[in-house]
Amino acid sequence: MALALPTPAAPGSSPAHARAHRRWQAGQGHAEHEQWPLAAQAFEQAAALYGDPCYVLHTAHALIKSGRPADAARRAGGVRAVDPRAALAYLLESHALLGLGRAEAAVECLRALPADVARDSDHHVTLAVALQRCRRHEEAIRSFFDALALRMDDALSHFRLGMSFKDLGLKAEAAECVRTAVLLGLGSSDLAARAQLVFLEREACRWAAADEAMSGLRDAVRALPEGTPAETGVFTHAVLVDDPLEQLKVARHYALHVACMYAPLPRRQARRRDGRLRIGYLSADFHQHATSQLMVQMLESHDRSRFEVTLLSTGPDDKTALRQRVVAASEHFEELRGLGFEAIGERIRKIGIDILVDLVGHMTGHRLLVFARKPAPVQVTCVSR
Repeated sequence: MALALPTPAAPGSSPAHARAHRRWQAGQGHAEHEQWPLAAQAFEQAAALYGDPCYVLHTAHALIKSGRPADAARRAGGVRAVDPRAALAYLLESHALLGLGRAEAAVECLRALPADVARDSDHHVTLAVALQRCRRHEEAIRSFFDALALRMDDALSHFRLGMSFKDLGLKAEAAECVRTAVLLGLGSSDLAARAQLVFLEREACRWAAADEAMSGLRDAVRALPEGTPAETGVFTHAVLVDDPLEQLKVARHYALHVACMYAPLPRRQARRRDGRLRIGYLSADFHQHATSQLMVQMLESHDRSRFEVTLLSTGPDDKTALRQRVVAASEHFEELRGLGFEAIGERIRKIGIDILVDLVGHMTGHRLLVFARKPAPVQVTCVSR
């Protein structure tokens, strides 16, 4: 999230205002070095010394960056309660709500901004992302168009627009959006977007365009220097490229990219509570899906005298008999849909999972970034197809 935060007014003769401004300046220094907890503390001190809403908004932003979305939502919500026309407060609160997995609440927050207050492109993009997470793709597309009308060269908005078209089954339209995003430039996400483009062109049966996209992807992968963090399309290479060394190169770049984003939680040892190990299976596919079809009997066959089984679900509840059977096959079922990666990792750590098993790999709906946080002492991937 790169938002244009306001600069507080220069301090006048008030000693408290001067001290608050110095604390704000200290927070700015911490923010420049991405020391977000320290920045949040300094901004909080500035807000306590002098009641300028600007200091509170800086605090909310730093709290979001520090992984404290609940606190950020309270700070931003307090500002908009006092000033219902403070557009940035709505935006920051909605970002915090998204971090809490409360996409519907984020939509309501953004749409509560008075109609006569101008909406910038960040407002429209955030609303579109929240609508996407609610699977309200037609509305999301309209919001992305509103955002692009104000900032047509925003590559990420073009890409996200394509993902809504994809989820609506409009693969050719999605491919055009992703191609535009690649042409505009997506920085470290370029290879991931190129990999998505390959799949979209193939699914649209545009074979010449798919071959061209694949050539561009592989050329870009070969040109990437070793040791460079990059968001790559690991799944695309795994299923469409038969060069194992190239597959390994793509995976290594992605691993470096993830390692730069998330620091591991403090290490803990596996603990036997009642002589049993607690196993957690993380998946978005605990419904009418091949994963559940293949593993439900295995779940039912676990030796409960040795293992305590917890299912960690990030996908939908389709109310099918298979879903009910899968839930019944576990001792504990954790509904984590809509939560961010860090929140999921914290929850897994809190419930004390000893062995965490990923069931998705790099396929749609994966939560591999959770594993970068190392919430469990032992972590493995097991994908069946």
